[in-house]
Amino acid sequence: MKVHIFIPCGVDLFFPEVGVKMVRILRQQACDVVYNSAQVCCGKYAMYMGMEMEAQQVGQKYIKDFFVEEPIVCPDSACVNYLKKHLHRLGLAQLENARAVKIQENLYELTDFLVNVLGKKKLEVPYQGTLVLPTYPVDSSRHKTLVLLQKLLKMNDGLKVMRANKKGFEVGSDIVPLTARKLSRRLLRQYKDYLKEEAGANFFVDADVNALHYFKQYMQEKKVLLKVMHTTDLLLEGKLI
Repeated sequence: MKVHIFIPCGVDLFFPEVGVKMVRILRQQACDVVYNSAQVCCGKYAMYMGMEMEAQQVGQKYIKDFFVEEPIVCPDSACVNYLKKHLHRLGLAQLENARAVKIQENLYELTDFLVNVLGKKKLEVPYQGTLVLPTYPVDSSRHKTLVLLQKLLKMNDGLKVMRANKKGFEVGSDIVPLTARKLSRRLLRQYKDYLKEEAGANFFVDADVNALHYFKQYMQEKKVLLKVMHTTDLLLEGKLI
């Protein structure tokens, strides 16, 4: 199957290994991977920082770059979530916005693509203990990704997979560090305490690249024994069935 990949700017600039792992996973599943080198960004941070005109310009370029017939796959659930919610309103004309809707229908976070397009049912992983996934609003693409990942992992003996019953990871790790670092670190401290003291977590997994990296840095700084992984780490180390 031919698939186009969207590599968000944060992945491209700071975490290229995430994009490389996604390509390896897709090729393992016999996908013909296509990368459009003209792509740049989804415009998420520009929009969240109140730069709506700039976000609209980036969105129009995204529509131009990704108006294709085949699936578009991205390893970052936050960027997918933003595009699903906003892209159809960023075009200058009705035709552009109609094309944006087509792109939204073709756009998948990696786990979503593996399950709902390629039909994968199970992910066998070499882990034992408690694996915690964060909690997001139920109407978000981020929530959908983690529901699917939880289903893939449910048959692993010796691995308990649970959803966090405490909020704060998304707020503390994503937008807040850009605007209120003290608040961010307070939220992350509370989330750290929950993971270790209440959930008894050994592993923490998410598909939001930037938020996860910031959280991982914080946990390493506090010398917390918790393996923090992006979904591509888990998917590449495991066996998809």
